[in-house]
Amino acid sequence: MLLPITEPILERLRAIRVTQLQHPYADEVLTQQEVIVLTLGLGPAIYLRFDGRVLIWHYMDDEPLRETDDVGDIAAGIVIGARNSGFDGLLSLLPQMPSNGTVCDTCCGTHWWSFPRQTNNKKPGEIVCPTCRGLGWTVESPR
Repeated sequence: MLLPITEPILERLRAIRVTQLQHPYADEVLTQQEVIVLTLGLGPAIYLRFDGRVLIWHYMDDEPLRETDDVGDIAAGIVIGARNSGFDGLLSLLPQMPSNGTVCDTCCGTHWWSFPRQTNNKKPGEIVCPTCRGLGWTVESPR
């Protein structure tokens, strides 16, 4: 699946990459390919290539880097990457809701699922919505 990288988005991706390359622990995918890191930490690393392909690396499972067409992995990566980079324009790369889709009941289209924290911190915790995987919409499966 190729995401539609427009020239304005590409310009911003290049700026994000420059910042990411300054990190003292920039990984080999970032340093060797034209990508930005969408997410790296718990779970797989997800990267957006400047040509619109999304790469995923389950490094903790010792799996090789590969391109993914899994819309859930792509959506989660885009949503996390938009938040981490401060570039909400990445959200424009998410697939549009199809005619048979509905706004996700879990996240109400926000891409995030909020839950109360069990600490004195009054701010709720958030994770990418487990129902829509960050798309903001769902399609009911045929029975």
